[in-house]
Amino acid sequence: MDDTFKIEGFDQEINDLKLNKSPEINKKSEDNEIVKISLNMYKDDWEALFRFRTHMITKKKTDYSQSQAFIYGLKLLKEKYKIKRDMPKVKLSTGPRGGTDKRPKKNSSIDLPSDSVKMINDFLYYRIMEEGLIKYSRLDMISEMVELIKKNNKEIVWK
Repeated sequence: MDDTFKIEGFDQEINDLKLNKSPEINKKSEDNEIVKISLNMYKDDWEALFRFRTHMITKKKTDYSQSQAFIYGLKLLKEKYKIKRDMPKVKLSTGPRGGTDKRPKKNSSIDLPSDSVKMINDFLYYRIMEEGLIKYSRLDMISEMVELIKKNNKEIVWK
């Protein structure tokens, strides 16, 4: 008997991601392997992503992962901005940012296709290098992404 903790019904979502069956995944890349990335995000943004995922599962009766919610948010960012693809990796500012948002943060990890990870870099490159927002961070990107998800899903009760 296997002692691994499992939640029934969600094994298929990882297989779907590996096989690129998710409709939001960009299928241009042949080597679109799954990459586990660690993210630091504001706790309220994490809760909003979780609320969106729960909505998709319960109201839409769809098997929907946190990864798919994140990919959907990236798709919304891509639609909003004219982002050039395959940009050089951008170096983010490190250390504390004086006077920035003091909301509680949460660390999370997520499995994403490598093309989505590249999209994150391309988006950060666009905001930092092309728009000149030198203090822009992944935290800012995720907050912006969550606001777009909220805007496009007004039927969900957001706290």
